[in-house]
Amino acid sequence: MCPFVYNISLTRPNLGCRELVKRNLIRILPAIRNDLTDWVVSGRIKASQLLTILSWQAEETITQHLEDTLQVCSKALVDDESIVREQINKTLINIGYFVSINIWFNLIRSHLEQTPTLGLLRLIAPLLIGVTCDELIQSEKIFDQLLTIILKTEYTDNLQLPIQNELLRICRLLIEKCQHQLEPYAYRIFKCILSLLSIAENDELKQQCKQTLNDLALNTFENSSLNVMYEKFASQLFDDLKQTSNDWLRSTRDRFIFETFIMQAGSSNRFFLKDIIEILRMVMKSDRDPEIRNQCLLIIANLLQFIDDTDTKLIISPYLKILIDECILPNMQWKAGRTAAAIRATAIATLWSLFQAKSFSFEQCASSMKEILLAVLGMLDDDDRLTRMNSCYVLQALFSNDDAIRTIDNDQLHKVYPDLLKRLDDISDDIRLIICSTLNAYVQSFHRNFNIELYRSHLEDIAKILLIHMDDQNSQIQNVVFDTIIQFATQLENASETFINEIRNVKHKHRNQTLCDTLIERIQQLK
Repeated sequence: MCPFVYNISLTRPNLGCRELVKRNLIRILPAIRNDLTDWVVSGRIKASQLLTILSWQAEETITQHLEDTLQVCSKALVDDESIVREQINKTLINIGYFVSINIWFNLIRSHLEQTPTLGLLRLIAPLLIGVTCDELIQSEKIFDQLLTIILKTEYTDNLQLPIQNELLRICRLLIEKCQHQLEPYAYRIFKCILSLLSIAENDELKQQCKQTLNDLALNTFENSSLNVMYEKFASQLFDDLKQTSNDWLRSTRDRFIFETFIMQAGSSNRFFLKDIIEILRMVMKSDRDPEIRNQCLLIIANLLQFIDDTDTKLIISPYLKILIDECILPNMQWKAGRTAAAIRATAIATLWSLFQAKSFSFEQCASSMKEILLAVLGMLDDDDRLTRMNSCYVLQALFSNDDAIRTIDNDQLHKVYPDLLKRLDDISDDIRLIICSTLNAYVQSFHRNFNIELYRSHLEDIAKILLIHMDDQNSQIQNVVFDTIIQFATQLENASETFINEIRNVKHKHRNQTLCDTLIERIQQLK
């Protein structure tokens, strides 16, 4: 009767062979260990093949020579020859069947903790193959120590593909072996896989990580979906992340885990917005690393895409003002340097995506509209073309919404026009066209108690500048400015005469005087 759970791919040798090997193992092993580290390839291959056979024949007797054998195996597992690595893997699988986990793990644990290397890490998976799930669960302390080791930053932060593949191999093996019994340890397995996914650059590895996460959800939580698992582990993960968030740098593992979790959790993010916003507030303070702040702005934009739905309006509304006041607006302030410019560009793009969201409510953020207006106006002169363009879009959205404009009086609105008109001189014709649309929204945002006498000089100034651009060589610019003048002349109470007079004053200077006559006729028809 065999005393072991035997490797199903092998047949147990007869008693005579086993006894012969056991008696002579002490004489043969030292020579094999020497040959495994020899420079001659053929010698290393034959030594690895012989060690596989001896470990099969020796059974539990290998325990007496285990420490030295495992040390040389860890070196052979990084051998350039794949045949050597394959044979050593078979050897370790045999050892895993014949030697208790309590013995072999305690022999390698201190080495794994002190000098983590690829060779040492590669010992774990083949040794675990011969261990039953019950043995693992019963060896609770060892299981705990094993998970602590594979979560060491020296491994999970390592960008070497072989180390990443080996970590994932261990996680997959544990999931397949233990399934639902893995539940008490599942969070740490989940975190290890998420860590790998967060830094993986290889597309195949990324796909394998996602598949392994799916397997973890299906096998450990009785056919649960991936989203259910994310919801289950979110609270614990965010508690861990909050403890380190004050110390995050651009290369900090937890920052990558945070980003990856949000990207993978998708629509489930709606259930833990409170935790996400709390972390964002911590890492987006003005004194934090610029790259982290820039990345977190992108996270906000992605987050909105995942959870944006009219049904989530009530869920996200309490956090909108916090996002704008504490995360977006501080990063829109002008500072010298390319990095600061990149952050401003991301901040205004994020604000624009926020304004477009179905779940966004201007009413909820009405008290912040004055600050938003001032901040965005300051970005109209930015060197970056896309920043200027997004600023125009944001202002257009703001001027077009009654809830947004309700908190801004006519006097404050009038102070805005010089900044808007200045964009008509922009080097980009696209921005010149967009600013006309913004001006159209701007003129309609004035409240009904408009006093023509109080603002006549402003209107004259606006009319003169617009008429200059209506004489532009670009016919498209001419047409949109033509429409903008009509908007100003007809939407503002008693403003038509002021514009008609200005048109007549400059008509003789225009290359297309017919357009001026047409403009006067249209204003008179619509006033």
